[in-house]
Amino acid sequence: MTPSTPPEQSAPPAIASTVDANQPIAAAVSLTEVEVRAMNVNQLKEQLKKRSKSTNGKKSVLTERLLACLNAPVVSQEVARKGEKLAKDLQAFHPNATWRELVPNADAVLEPQRPAHLRGPTVPENEQEP
Repeated sequence: MTPSTPPEQSAPPAIASTVDANQPIAAAVSLTEVEVRAMNVNQLKEQLKKRSKSTNGKKSVLTERLLACLNAPVVSQEVARKGEKLAKDLQAFHPNATWRELVPNADAVLEPQRPAHLRGPTVPENEQEP
């Protein structure tokens, strides 16, 4: 696919959904409120980082933040990196760029017919072109 600008075509997928459909997103780790409240600060920060949430604050703030996003899916680091790279790559295109699928042309392309007095630049003067 190549970028073009016809208005009738659809825009590229949103940056938020740049994760490849073939790449698995880990299911939400089922944590209970009791388990979250029993975690230490490092464990809380690790779980928040997996959910792309801020890891700043005291334990009580971290606990409440994790409880608020308890059902959010956990994205693997590899999938997150691929999504970030794709988002960065898409910034190179104009914001209004659209996408059009390239379709092969079934028509045969004829070889150009040159007049006999013209010859290719690599054919010596005393020889004929094949």
